[in-house]
Parts: sequence; C-alpha cells; structure tokens
Amino acid sequence: MRTLQSELIEKGFYKNQRKKKTTNDKPRKHKEKLSKREIEELMGARRPRYKRNRGAFRQI
Repeated sequence: MRTLQSELIEKGFYKNQRKKKTTNDKPRKHKEKLSKREIEELMGARRPRYKRNRGAFRQI
C-alpha cells in the first residue's frame, strides 16, 4: 500500500528533498482537444428535453 506522500511525489505535486532531479520529473500535462459537439454532449445539451403537459412529463 502506498503512502500519501509517495502518491503526491508520483503525481508531481510534492518534491522529495532526497531525490535527485532528472528531466523526466516534470508533471505530465494531458491536453485533450474536444469538438464543439463533444463539449455540448458533456454539458447535457444533446439530451432529450421534457415538458409538463396536462400533469404528465412528455418528451418534446
């Protein structure tokens, strides 16, 4: 089982004083390019819409 400190070191949030710095110690940046449609889908804009009609919810 790992410790919290070892997890923080691995993710790049905490620098260990005893560890020598190398070029591979930089935190990794994940850049993901999403299209406009994918962003709308994540926000829920492309889901079915419902409206109340005579007391019941109906899809519009």
